[in-house]
Amino acid sequence: GRPPRRVFLTCCVRLSREKEPERFLELVEELARRRALVPGVVVPLLCGSSKGEYADGIKARFRAAVGEHGGVVVEEFLDAAALREIYSSSLLNVHPCSFDAYGMTVVEAASFGTPSAVQGGSTVGCTELLKEEAGEFV
Repeated sequence: GRPPRRVFLTCCVRLSREKEPERFLELVEELARRRALVPGVVVPLLCGSSKGEYADGIKARFRAAVGEHGGVVVEEFLDAAALREIYSSSLLNVHPCSFDAYGMTVVEAASFGTPSAVQGGSTVGCTELLKEEAGEFV
């Protein structure tokens, strides 16, 4: 069959301060301000099964940013099949934190052909395994 249509601007991250999900929110807010979020074309997707006041605030800010643009919040734990569905339908994975010992979501996204954006000058361990020139991360 046909490959899935890639529409998601994805961020799968634990919603905690050290993972810096605010960076993804800032990107989504800026894209909304520029009217670059187009339903069915560019759809922000936030995976965050975390609970608590901080996580709830992040999800609320995300929902406010996407408004009528049709963003998606996935709050349940994602198994391998769910990750495959999300990353196979993603344009870009955003790995927001400045430091991550490994950065599993970057590798997971790459395994489904989805490039990842990581912070310039950041320390994300897995970027040593991937090749920027091959489009595995930017």
